[in-house]
Amino acid sequence: MRKIVFQAQKHRRGQAIVEFALVAPILFTLIFGIIEFALIGASLSICENAAQNAVHLLAVNGDTNSSIDTQAVQLILGRANILPVIQIQSITIFQSSATNSGPQINAENIYSGPSGIPTTQNWPISQRFSTVSSPIFAGIEIQFTYNLPFASIGSGSIIHLQAQAFSLIMPSGG
Repeated sequence: MRKIVFQAQKHRRGQAIVEFALVAPILFTLIFGIIEFALIGASLSICENAAQNAVHLLAVNGDTNSSIDTQAVQLILGRANILPVIQIQSITIFQSSATNSGPQINAENIYSGPSGIPTTQNWPISQRFSTVSSPIFAGIEIQFTYNLPFASIGSGSIIHLQAQAFSLIMPSGG
């Protein structure tokens, strides 16, 4: 009788190991998937918040401070460094409209890569003079990649994302 009980206990332990081996890949995939989506959401939130703060900086000081673009770019790069999976590809500071028309080729400044090197300078500070009768809007677009830490090695381990914000440059006069 004792021998039968002992064999039944061994059988149950073996059954539990097999069941865990079948369920574990699904469980780990679910856990790492949740972590991955949380990191993607955090990276989007960080970049959107950085774009909003930088465009606010432009809106308040857009036509008076000659180094405002550099300050805005440094603010964005500093925020992006919070999460190591974010790689800034480009930052575009552009003249927008009340409906956020997006970057305009003749009125945009583009900064490339994680160092923020200026590559295109078509929108000087002198053209950012906003008045009540002739308002000017500033916009910022951040192109960045999210490097998937839990994805398999290969071409599918990078997601290209963007964040955008725009605001009215505070009018300087009538």
